Amino acid sequence: MKSYGFIIATLIIITSCTSKNNLNNNEKPHFSHIQTNFKLTNKNNYPCDTISLSDIQHIVNNGQLVNEREIHDHYAITGCSIDGTLLVNKELYEFTLDYGGIVYINNGMTLACGEACCHSGFTYCSFDQEKENID
Repeated sequence: MKSYGFIIATLIIITSCTSKNNLNNNEKPHFSHIQTNFKLTNKNNYPCDTISLSDIQHIVNNGQLVNEREIHDHYAITGCSIDGTLLVNKELYEFTLDYGGIVYINNGMTLACGEACCHSGFTYCSFDQEKENID
């Protein structure tokens, strides 16, 4: 009987480690099929330009996965945002994109336009390496 418990425990561990939703820490997910109706939400009444699909694709291709602390310390939320859908590793998810270059995906991932994304005066970039939390 003890060997059955060991086998079941081993199978559970193997299954959880090889789940298609688990990513290696160094592996960036594959994003594709971005769609949006470009309906703008403007919470701060700032002038919000119309973002293009190619701009969204640039953020997704060149952005980096970030956590809440990194957003707080190095990015600015603009209040201008749009919603849409995209495939993450061939699974469909909804997203909200803040014009500060931050993509909130409803699977818990957050992607932001950082150093590699903000080159050449890219408009939708709020990244600031020097900005630190002073609280």
